[in-house]
Order: sequence, then structure tokens, then C-alpha cells
Amino acid sequence: EDGQYICLPVYQLADSKWKDIGQHISNYVKVANSVKYLSCFIVKDFNTYSFFITLTKNGMIKKTLVQDYQLQRTSKSSYAINLQDDDKVIDCKLAYENDEVIIVTENGYNLRYPISQIPLVKVKAKGVKAVKLTEQDKAASLTIANNSLTEVVYFTDKGNSKRIKLADIALTNRASKGLLIC
Repeated sequence: EDGQYICLPVYQLADSKWKDIGQHISNYVKVANSVKYLSCFIVKDFNTYSFFITLTKNGMIKKTLVQDYQLQRTSKSSYAINLQDDDKVIDCKLAYENDEVIIVTENGYNLRYPISQIPLVKVKAKGVKAVKLTEQDKAASLTIANNSLTEVVYFTDKGNSKRIKLADIALTNRASKGLLIC
């Protein structure tokens, strides 16, 4: 959540049985024990036309080619996004050119738009505004919608849930407020 990423070849990981605790990632890469990990991806080939979409709680989003994340030295972490002091990464997803992003805020606003509206940037870039937030609101989740997704399920912190057809969620533009959905 602090904007760092690691690139670790899977063959370096020790084999474990399913009941084993396993080894901490700091045995392989120089990282602090307090680091929280948000996403994990297995990349067979970095030469692909896919993207990592990264969203922060202050509503910044960025689209970066997967191949830009390839590291020559895997013994330490690197920065994946330039964060402001009070910001943190809330999610990172793998996406393709014709996909769409769905962003939900803590106050229940929903925003859906094509990935093509997010400019392509390099790894250490800050990104662009994903959603227009009020001072009391923060980005809460990121979902990637593709042709196979037909419905979206929302859960609130109060235990309520909604299942909505994707076709019923209006396509909007990046950096708008969105529609109140929850």
C-alpha cells in the first residue's frame, strides 16, 4: 500500500506443504516486515500488451504496461507509483485494452469508464485523477470489467448487498463524481 512492488521468480520460493506457515517474503527480498501486500500476479512473459491499473485512496489512477515492471535485480523492492504524503495504494489489477474500470467510493458512488481514458504512463509516475471526490470521500475499490462480466455485486460496510447488471451501470468519463449506487 506504500506504492512499492517486488519482482520475484517463482522458482526461488521454497516448496511447502499446505499446513506449513511458509517463509516471509523478507527471506527473498529486502523489505520491511510491516509492509502490506495488495496484489500478486504470475507473469510468464513480460512482453505482453496487458496493463497494471493502480488506484489510490485519494482517487489517483495509472495505467502502466506490464513489461515496464520487469526488474533485472530482484533482491529489493522498487516504487510503482509516486504517492502524495497522505495517500496509499488500495488496489492494483491486470487489464487489457478493451476492458473498463469500475471504481466505488466509500460514500457509495460508482464510476465506470473505458481503460482507454486512462493515459499510459511509466512505472514511477503519479497517475491522473480517476474520480472526483469530496473531502469526506475516498476511493474504496477497483474492478476490471471485460466481455465476460455481466453483473456486479456490491457489499456495504453495514452488511447490505446489491447485484446489478453491468449494462445498467452507465458509462461515464474519467474524473467525474459518478452515480450513487449504495
